[in-house]
Amino acid sequence: MRKRIEVPGLSGQTYDYARLADAGTLPSQAAVVVVAEFRRNGLRIHHVSQTDYLPRKDWGPALDRIQAETRHVEVLYRLNIAHAVREAEAEDIRRLQQKSRTEAATCSRRPATSRKVVRAPSSANLIETSAEA
Repeated sequence: MRKRIEVPGLSGQTYDYARLADAGTLPSQAAVVVVAEFRRNGLRIHHVSQTDYLPRKDWGPALDRIQAETRHVEVLYRLNIAHAVREAEAEDIRRLQQKSRTEAATCSRRPATSRKVVRAPSSANLIETSAEA
């Protein structure tokens, strides 16, 4: 059994990702890469990018910088999609995370008497799938 992680975008579309740790060696394919932290209330996205060759590790410097500040992050990936699709998908996920952060920042600036709570949407659903999937 391997875990599939659903990562949502601002458009409402969800994208199926796998943990890089589940892959063993890096596949020689194009991919969208997400560096994320799993939390009780969902997934916190720290970095989203796309690459035309996953083993090049274009996302490596971002991962190093994030790991220096956040201990428990994971690399997620989604393989073998066209360049234009990878760019659009990465931007869709980025826009949802920016919206969530903006809403959280707006909430934190409210006076202490305010009771409005803004929660980021649950950003990850873990689904058990068979190895054949």
